[in-house]
Amino acid sequence: MSFAATPGMHLQHLILDSKAVATRDQKVACLKTLRIVVKNLADPLKNTDPKYRQLKLSNEKVRGKISPCPSALDYMKAIGFVVST
Repeated sequence: MSFAATPGMHLQHLILDSKAVATRDQKVACLKTLRIVVKNLADPLKNTDPKYRQLKLSNEKVRGKISPCPSALDYMKAIGFVVST
């Protein structure tokens, strides 16, 4: 299920969806990471700093928290993040 396909659906429901293959711990870690990302974007002191406007999926720690939940990547795209290589 794509975030973009269900605009009214709450992010937590997408991530914690029982059909997802990630473990519950992976889902919780993903939600915590996304919460920090969104909190940083809402912070007027941080939202203009490019460092807070990108997540490097090449970073093993970031990839380990985001990648197990495909809906998280859809969410990131929906709020303006772009996948780049």
